[in-house]
Amino acid sequence: MLWLAYKVGVDKRKLTLAKALCAKTVIHLMEDDRSKKFVEVAENYGNGLATDEELVDAAYEADIVISKIDTGDVTNNYAAHAAAHAAASMNNNTGAIASSAATAVGTAAADDATDVDTAATAAIQENQLKTADICREVLGDIIIQKVNELLNK
Repeated sequence: MLWLAYKVGVDKRKLTLAKALCAKTVIHLMEDDRSKKFVEVAENYGNGLATDEELVDAAYEADIVISKIDTGDVTNNYAAHAAAHAAASMNNNTGAIASSAATAVGTAAADDATDVDTAATAAIQENQLKTADICREVLGDIIIQKVNELLNK
């Protein structure tokens, strides 16, 4: 849905708000406070409380943080990627945030479970439903309107 919103030209602030709220589903898994700050900046931007410059700065800093994360810490790595995607400017990879968030909760659940595959799958599915609900709530009506406008041209 994020990808479709991008493709039909949904307002950057609304799209960023949806991305931030998706990333927020895994904010508890972010070990670096800077990642949490990136999500906050993206959410503020989506709500009209941060500037384009602040969002660009957060995205730039997020890329630096991600490059320095210990790749052995898979859960934190994916959670940080979700934060970075939230702050990143719109692009064709917009939907990657939901994938990063789902993978973060899946790896966290697997770390805490005896039946790793079942726990990871259940956590991933639960997060996918959460992020889909967020996207429907924030973007659903706007996407329908944009698609109708495109069809009526």
